[in-house]
Amino acid sequence: MSDDGQRTGRQDAVLRYAGSLRCRPAPGAGADPGPEDWRFDILQAGAGIVVTEVAGEIDLRTVAILRKRLFELTDAGFARIIIDFENVRFCDAAGLGALVAAQNRLRARAEDRSRAATGKPGAEYADGPDGPADANDANDANEAGPAGAISLARVRPAQRRLLHIAGLGRVFALYESVPEAIRAQRDPTTAPLR
Repeated sequence: MSDDGQRTGRQDAVLRYAGSLRCRPAPGAGADPGPEDWRFDILQAGAGIVVTEVAGEIDLRTVAILRKRLFELTDAGFARIIIDFENVRFCDAAGLGALVAAQNRLRARAEDRSRAATGKPGAEYADGPDGPADANDANDANEAGPAGAISLARVRPAQRRLLHIAGLGRVFALYESVPEAIRAQRDPTTAPLR
């Protein structure tokens, strides 16, 4: 994100590339209704926040694609990702693992930018894919809400229970709606569901 709040060229490229993705069924899958119904869409992006929607089942067949798309967003410099889960019919442990991996990657990048901006030890390793990190990178991560965060909106009750059972209800902020999640990212005083 640039100093004026506009997307960087890398973010624009990722958005053009990842706008919408539909899975093709695996060879020999025949009438399997799974992957071809799976979708990853970018709904909006700006000010370091990207809103995505995942639809279908997140399982061993689709988790690699989800992980790749989330990593592309973190690599493009988006510090906060909101995922609309309303159309996720199923999410298994592999899906939860992909979400945790992306969350860890976001937080590590935010810490690297912070170290680079403050000159603390470890800053020499904070260079990113677009070149050396600078103070503006740390400011970008802190423009709005908690840096390096994934928020989930409109999570179905069964999946919410799974998140809490797995102890991930404390890792991801859960919100009733996408607008509420966006407000929370811009104003950290907005409380998530618990």
